[in-house]
This record gives sequence, structure tokens and C-alpha cells, in this order.
Amino acid sequence: MAETPDELARRAAVEAQEQAHAERIATRQRSQVDTAKVVVTFAQAIAATLVGTGLQVTPNLWPDAVATVLLGFGFLLALVTVFADRLIEPDFGAISPTETDTSKLKMMQVLITSCARSNEAVVGQVKFAAAACLFVSFLAGLVAAVALLVGGT
Repeated sequence: MAETPDELARRAAVEAQEQAHAERIATRQRSQVDTAKVVVTFAQAIAATLVGTGLQVTPNLWPDAVATVLLGFGFLLALVTVFADRLIEPDFGAISPTETDTSKLKMMQVLITSCARSNEAVVGQVKFAAAACLFVSFLAGLVAAVALLVGGT
């Protein structure tokens, strides 16, 4: 049974909406990972400023050593955050050029959807590493700030 033009138009509209939704998901995932990397970088920079100031003002105190170790650990977590960015991009080159347009569109939709699903785990890992880095950076900055306040008296 052949489809009417209205049914074809409705199906095309649904497919276009599905494709647009998948593209929005991919864009959201990319922006979340990129934002996490920027936030981690700035958090490390602020913590490094506080730790560096503490080392210049009152060196050789045990809080300075603790803050330095925490800063180093935070740096490692920042590296993990940056290098955990392994988002998969759909490879449309794998689709045979001899396929019909309809089957190409279906394969593209499957590729985009499967990439978005597999990228959810990567985004979760990046978020976890970023949260751990922010926590450790906060602790390093806090210890350094307390050492500055206590060491100055």
C-alpha cells in the first residue's frame, strides 16, 4: 500500500525532528565536556595562586606541604579531565555511496544515535573527574588560605 503525500510529509517531519534532537544532544555533550575542562583549568589556576602565595610568604610550614600535595593531585585530576574527552563523532564515510537516500538517512540516524548513547558514559566520566578536581583544588586553596592567615599572625 502506497503512502499518501501527507503521510510521507509527516514521516519526513518526524525524521527531521529526530535528527535535530540527536544533533542537539551531541552539541550538549560537547559543550558539557568543554565547559568542564575550562572550569577545571580556572579552579587549578586559582588554587595554584593561593598555594604559590603561601609558599612565598610563609614557607616550610606543614600546611604549605599539604596544600602543595593537594595541588599536585588536583593537577593530575585536571589532566584526567582533559584527556578523558573521548567523545565519538559519527563516521558517515562508512555509509556506502551506492545506498539509496532513504537507507543513507536511516544509517545516519542510527550512527548519530549510537554515538550519543556511547558518549553519555564519557560525559559522566569527565564530569566525575572534574568534580573530583574541583574538590581537591578547593581543599588546596582552603589549606593555603588558612596557612596564610595563621602564618601571618
